[in-house]
Amino acid sequence: MSRGWRPSAARRGYGAEHRRLRPFILARDPWCRGFPLGIHGSQRVPSTVMDHRISLRRGGTTSPENCFGSCRACNARKAIFVEGAGYQRGRVSLPVLEKTRWKVIT
Repeated sequence: MSRGWRPSAARRGYGAEHRRLRPFILARDPWCRGFPLGIHGSQRVPSTVMDHRISLRRGGTTSPENCFGSCRACNARKAIFVEGAGYQRGRVSLPVLEKTRWKVIT
């Protein structure tokens, strides 16, 4: 099956090691801390995604020390703002970004 311009998950570093570590990370970090920190306020949002502090694209590893639990929305925000949108290719509209409650610091 052709995946178009995006490499497969395994080619991007999300292979067997990632699948083995994910349940451990989500059990260790059951609640999303938010990105930016505190965006959820006092609300407890379950972690559904294993995220990397230092991304695989920037030389990070899939290890318990470099991974943490996150919700899908915070994971996407981190990809957009920290990683420069990665494979998003401009698919995020301004109203979506405004809902993230980000403050631009100049």
